[in-house]
Amino acid sequence: MDWEIAYKRITDNITRGTRLDPGSRYRKVLECPDYECYHYDYNGAPGYKVTIGKSTNVEIPVFMLKKIFEESLSKNGIYENRDFKISFEKQCHQHPCHVHVIGRIFLAAGIVEQSGSRKYILVGE
Repeated sequence: MDWEIAYKRITDNITRGTRLDPGSRYRKVLECPDYECYHYDYNGAPGYKVTIGKSTNVEIPVFMLKKIFEESLSKNGIYENRDFKISFEKQCHQHPCHVHVIGRIFLAAGIVEQSGSRKYILVGE
């Protein structure tokens, strides 16, 4: 699977109101790529805004999803915490839940399977 296919699956399956973690009242998608991300100097990059707590949310720009997806491809299709931390250390330090939110976006889009609580594996087309 390449990024174009993966991104199509993301945009087809992740919309406003999508609950990324059905067992939680959080991790609900508030905004989709017409939303402009500005936190962490994202400079208005299109992306998602997802709740992570009662009054807290994170922004996940599309470029972040693409980078993590492509890095996972180069690592035998595996995405885990340490991979995110290498590319986005500041975000990982301030809100480690970025890792899980991205994994849940990928999972809800059908582009990964979860292996354990902290590891995601890309699935074929």
